[in-house]
Amino acid sequence: MIDYEDNLRMERFAPIRPLGKGSFGGVYLAHHVQDGIVAIKIIQKNKFEEREWDAGIELLNKQKQCPFILKYQQFDYNRDNFIIVSDYSNMKTLDIIAKNPQINLPSFTLRALMKQILEGMRAFHSVGLIHRDIKCDNILLHSPPGSGLVYVKISDFGFAKKEDLNSEQTYTAGTLPFMAPELFLKPILSTQKVDIKMTKSLYIKRPVEITDNLLWNLLSKLLEFNSDRRITAAEALQYPYFTSPEAIADISPEQHDLAQQSALSEEQGDSNISEFDKQPSYIVAESVIKISKFPPIKRSNQASLSYTATEEQLQIEQNFIDPKLSLDEIRQKYLIFKSLSLQQRDIVSLNLYRRIEESSDNRENVIQMGIIDLLIQQLNTIAVEEIYLITCDPLVVLLKLSEFEQKQLLIKKGALSWTLRALQSENEDVLDCALYNIHKIMAAFLENQEEGKENILRQQLESDGTLGRILWALFNDRYKFDFIKYNAILAIACIYKAVPIPSKFGFQIIDNLKGNIKGKINHLIRYSSISLAFIAECRENHSEILKGDFLKAINNLFYEKWTEEYYPNIFLLLGKLYKFGDDETKLMIKNEINIDNIEEFKQHQNRLIVSESKKFLEMIDFNQINDEYKEKQKENSKEQKIELDQEQQTEE
Repeated sequence: MIDYEDNLRMERFAPIRPLGKGSFGGVYLAHHVQDGIVAIKIIQKNKFEEREWDAGIELLNKQKQCPFILKYQQFDYNRDNFIIVSDYSNMKTLDIIAKNPQINLPSFTLRALMKQILEGMRAFHSVGLIHRDIKCDNILLHSPPGSGLVYVKISDFGFAKKEDLNSEQTYTAGTLPFMAPELFLKPILSTQKVDIKMTKSLYIKRPVEITDNLLWNLLSKLLEFNSDRRITAAEALQYPYFTSPEAIADISPEQHDLAQQSALSEEQGDSNISEFDKQPSYIVAESVIKISKFPPIKRSNQASLSYTATEEQLQIEQNFIDPKLSLDEIRQKYLIFKSLSLQQRDIVSLNLYRRIEESSDNRENVIQMGIIDLLIQQLNTIAVEEIYLITCDPLVVLLKLSEFEQKQLLIKKGALSWTLRALQSENEDVLDCALYNIHKIMAAFLENQEEGKENILRQQLESDGTLGRILWALFNDRYKFDFIKYNAILAIACIYKAVPIPSKFGFQIIDNLKGNIKGKINHLIRYSSISLAFIAECRENHSEILKGDFLKAINNLFYEKWTEEYYPNIFLLLGKLYKFGDDETKLMIKNEINIDNIEEFKQHQNRLIVSESKKFLEMIDFNQINDEYKEKQKENSKEQKIELDQEQQTEE
């Protein structure tokens, strides 16, 4: 039986609790040290539909993020499962309303819920997609604590596909009894109107007599058997049920108040406010939806609500959201680390990570108080199967933020040498985790190191056998799990910073890093860009890096919205190629990279993208490159003419 929580820890997530399980796998509430509280869908490899992730990417690339569609953050996989990371919706699904007749929705709330769902469907359809499985179970509800608002979130894109207007689909997809009638005809005509027919389940499930003529008129158009006469989501939003004077008058004072609060929050700099938050007709008030209430507890915007989780569950969430252990308390926990549960260890590791992040004084204290010594001691003594990425995060962030002298001290204390024990393991998960940690520790050690200067740890890693074990893992055919190879490659790239990478394996290392950058796995794009940038600090490696239209592929990434968070890493790589490249390389960058597109990034809302794009543009003076290149071409032409004249004179 697959241990899903172990799987999550191997991927650097701290599992909090299961949210649901099915034949496909399971959904977990989890915490990530950088992304906070997230929902993670774990799908067994034989049950995974790649189109689910493709649909999420399509929505991110082509549609401004709609608040009524669940946002997919990350796609990953391990030996057993595929993993989709999304925003967490904290109120379960629309079934909490549909299956609870004691919740008597006012007409203005029902109208706002319908409006949100239809707007989400309109946005989904606007990029040419069909969901094909619209039902209450796939409509999540989310209420950012303290906002007083409730949002629907269309989720589960496993059946999503491009609209088929040519009857090319040969199979049905969806959930009975929610499927549109045309899906049972041959040939199958799969249009976006199948989603409209599926919305019937959202409205006629409730055993309430429909007396509103405007509502019934709309429902009859949504439930039209003939797809040619069935209206679209965009058309439905224009129907009198939403636009008539009666509808405009049927807006509660609370809806108006919440819309005004949203407008004020936007004026005060809240970038999360959408256009719909300021329109009362889209407002669903939390006060209308909630069922019961537990004592309040301080929560983040992603946390569960007191009526969808127990006090104990909320407290565990709170321990991750707001870690408050002091350094003295953390030290005491590390003294008994072996006796703690895995979740307690996760919480301790997160607390230490946060304290190290907070200040240079804390970083100095964790060394002076012996906390780092205790952590390294635990890494050398606990079972290698219990060493997860979360366990090593404090060590990595301390190396990353420390001055060079302190980094050297940490290496002497054993910040890297403990990994040799894990590299001896026959367990593929342990080996994968060890290789990942070596790469992360190495990259952290090299952070802010002098450009063009080789990694001073290379000789140590060669002499103590670490490099040999990494190469052994890379070339051992017994390992079928791809990430063992990937993480070995990332580690080797860090080791060979700013020096010619040996030809016996260098070409394979570079080709794999380039392939990762062009792929769909989020963290591989980030880490492969950084690792390839280390190799790019040596000009002798450039010819292999630039093979195969690699710069064109890099340029294409700047048109993919879902890769935006990796733009700074791409700028880093391009900057190294430029700085250490010859004139020909610099001209290649000019010809293949759309500089006008990068100029626009100077206005981007992400400050890191702004600063890194400016840094890259300031580095490059194309006018100077052109002048220098033309001058060199003239010199080469003169030299060639002299050589030709000399050859002719010799022949004469």
